[in-house]
Amino acid sequence: MNEMDARNPLVGSFVLVALGALLYLVARLLLPYAEPILWATILAVVFNPAHRLMLRLMPDYPSLAAGAITLLIFVAVVVPSLLLTGLLARQAVEGYQRLATYVASGSFSQLNEMASHWAIDPVWRWIRDRAAEGEVSVTKAMLGAVRWASEFAASNAASVARNVFGFVVGLGIMLFSLFFAFRDGPEMVRTIETAVPLPAADRTLVLERMRQTVVAVVQGLTITAAVQGLLLGIGIWLVGVPYAALLGTIGFALSFLPGGTSLIWLPTAFTLLATGAYVKAAVLAGWCILFVGSADNILRPLLIGPQLQLSTPLLLLGILGGLRLYGVIGLFIGPAILALFSVVLAIYRERVLAAEHTTG
Repeated sequence: MNEMDARNPLVGSFVLVALGALLYLVARLLLPYAEPILWATILAVVFNPAHRLMLRLMPDYPSLAAGAITLLIFVAVVVPSLLLTGLLARQAVEGYQRLATYVASGSFSQLNEMASHWAIDPVWRWIRDRAAEGEVSVTKAMLGAVRWASEFAASNAASVARNVFGFVVGLGIMLFSLFFAFRDGPEMVRTIETAVPLPAADRTLVLERMRQTVVAVVQGLTITAAVQGLLLGIGIWLVGVPYAALLGTIGFALSFLPGGTSLIWLPTAFTLLATGAYVKAAVLAGWCILFVGSADNILRPLLIGPQLQLSTPLLLLGILGGLRLYGVIGLFIGPAILALFSVVLAIYRERVLAAEHTTG
């Protein structure tokens, strides 16, 4: 295309329309695999320093360096996650079996002790009266609930198998994308950067802010959640409550939301209180307030705030909005969108509005 053709408005309009249509088709092609590709992108950004170190060790073998760091991430991150998932599944099955045995035995002495507590007694009496009026057996109802759960799990076994297959396929796509993100990532970034119609300094600013946002959010949220989940599991284990690993891991998942661990330790402490274990309930509540809650209040602003340059309320809204729109990966996408908006808005104020005021 010669210079005259390039300046022709019709040619430029055609290229833009064609580019938009092809971009739509490409998005349709990649949308089913968007989540594993996004996870690969996030991991590539977070582990980019480790990849650069690997390149220094083998500068003449970029493919080998990319393969080595991808394998290292798989061994250090994915495999432990799968092992932990297996442990949690075993604990969940064991807990279900114990619950079914307990309900089938008809021995509700502990339940009666809990029901006699002043906070539970009115509710329990209401349930018991309604059951008596309708000739409904509480034991049969609980057995029916457990039986329904068992039948539901059996009837959805095929769905679970499909989900496992989908997980394996998604994991393969993520590792495949991660390898090429490490090997060809810099060239891809340069291609995208040159296609953005902004001055070089502004393009660099946008990309750097995006990198800082992803690294800060991933590291900040993950480290904070890991510390909170670990402290919660330790606290539950110290007071002798079973399934501490399961509850601690659930607490880790909930820790990505502010105050999420309270959904675990508050019911646990209340149950201990209702069964007469006042000291254990006080110890668990004190431990979670002093250590688990403090970890969220100290670590998250310390790890995220200075790098992200977003206020705490805005960060919270980005996390919650991203989670609602995009699922788990939205925890990282939401703040990234807000950070990108803030930097583009700053460029607009400094470049466009300032230029208009100058010419005006």
